[in-house]
Amino acid sequence: MAELCHRPRRPLRGAVAVDFKKGQKTREEITDLMAGGVGMARLDVEIEGYMATHNGHPPPPAE
Repeated sequence: MAELCHRPRRPLRGAVAVDFKKGQKTREEITDLMAGGVGMARLDVEIEGYMATHNGHPPPPAE
């Protein structure tokens, strides 16, 4: 099982792309650093928009 480290790092082909201490970045900032972060941010906005027009209910699961 992986452990959370004190100084999260984002490797980039063997080099460190980002180095920060725990608490220095928000969850959104960390997600943006991850592969697919932009896509996840768009999905989050899409879900929030759906919920705003459907009385706070999330979209149904995909089939």
